[in-house]
Amino acid sequence: MVLEALFGKKQLEKTRPVQEERLEGLRLENAELTLRNEFYRRIIEKYAAMIDEYEEKTVPELKSLINKNDPAILELKKRFLDELLADKMKRGGTSADYVFSEDFLFVADKVFKYCQQLSHIHANLPVSFWLNMKEVSQMQAADPFDRAILLCSLLRAFDGMAKIRVLELENNLIHPVVLMEFEGKKFLLDTNQKESLLTSYSGLDLNDVLKSFGYDGNKYLKSAYEFNDEEYVEF
Repeated sequence: MVLEALFGKKQLEKTRPVQEERLEGLRLENAELTLRNEFYRRIIEKYAAMIDEYEEKTVPELKSLINKNDPAILELKKRFLDELLADKMKRGGTSADYVFSEDFLFVADKVFKYCQQLSHIHANLPVSFWLNMKEVSQMQAADPFDRAILLCSLLRAFDGMAKIRVLELENNLIHPVVLMEFEGKKFLLDTNQKESLLTSYSGLDLNDVLKSFGYDGNKYLKSAYEFNDEEYVEF
């Protein structure tokens, strides 16, 4: 009765149908989205074998995924360079340019955090596929492999010693990480873990760093293979 006194009974009666119409509209949109997703899933499953064959990478193709000259990578590189130079100006730096020995860890931390904040894609589909770096940048989302490729490509763009290492973990889990080296120190980078900082897994001995690693409760067992734009190694 208080609301009726303030706004009038007719206005309240008019508001209720509008709200109901909006809720019905949202319900229909959600139902349409669910149906569309199911439709796409069935198409993908129908042609899963063809997609897998097309997406399978040879060793040269795998290496080419790490591309520091990709337009999307160069665009992101410029962004991080601008952030670096702005920070150096604030700190009264003597150089207005990127100096590897002085600036690499600053940039690596920025790059790592950027990749870390990407939305996670868990397609739950019976196919393997790769996104290119432009698609990752546009969607702001990636699966673990595409995250590793983006991170490794950006680190390489800043002259970093970086490569993707594919690990075998407990419970038959295959998980990619990025190995980076700077001034003799080894870093294991995994942007799929929110709590993992740039230096969470690091040390002078790579084997010790690997043995300390775990993901989603699964401990490291052994390495499968590693690669970047210059080399590919199987273990």
